Amino acid sequence: MEGRVTRLERQKRRRQRVSVFLDDEYAFSLEELTAAALHLGQFLSEDDIRELRRRDEVCRAQERALRLLEVRPRSRFELEQRLRRAGFEQATVAEALGRLERVDLVDDDAFAQFWVEQRLAFRPRSRRALRYELRRQGISDEAAEGALEGVDDAEAAATLVEKHLERRDPGRDRESLREELYALLRRRGFGYGTAREVLNRLDLTWGEHDVLDHSIEDE
Repeated sequence: MEGRVTRLERQKRRRQRVSVFLDDEYAFSLEELTAAALHLGQFLSEDDIRELRRRDEVCRAQERALRLLEVRPRSRFELEQRLRRAGFEQATVAEALGRLERVDLVDDDAFAQFWVEQRLAFRPRSRRALRYELRRQGISDEAAEGALEGVDDAEAAATLVEKHLERRDPGRDRESLREELYALLRRRGFGYGTAREVLNRLDLTWGEHDVLDHSIEDE
């Protein structure tokens, strides 16, 4: 396919796209930004059209990534996975996300910080658990350590216990409450020493015959 541009027409239903007519016949459509480089009378070779379509695909991937980022911050890895599932080629995804990285719209350091802050505020967990979550999000060890630098396990565990106690019957017997809180702390990745320290502050101490699971030790 090749020809001379004879008409550029914004689509009625998809206003961000422009229909391109070559020699008075509809040929293809482009994102408005890509179509802005065209003018009437311009001759397009097959190579020109191939390049326009490639650039258009990158713009489409970029716009989809921006819509995902409007909902909440995301790691580059998550965006890559979402775009690939949407059918974009790897090279297209890499170029689109590279553009967004250059203007700091995709920033794994900032994402890691956001993730840790949100977790500590609403669903506190240990440094160990947070590091694991960040790794699953494709965050590098260096970025993860930077985000975790100020995290204190004892403080996070205390916050978790306080939030949990707000929703529990204050008349619960001490032994069952202690066991419940210990199990909660363990599920959130806190080690034995941290759990004991936090529960001791609440005067929920262990008796000399109590045996608790030490399988998750402190870092």
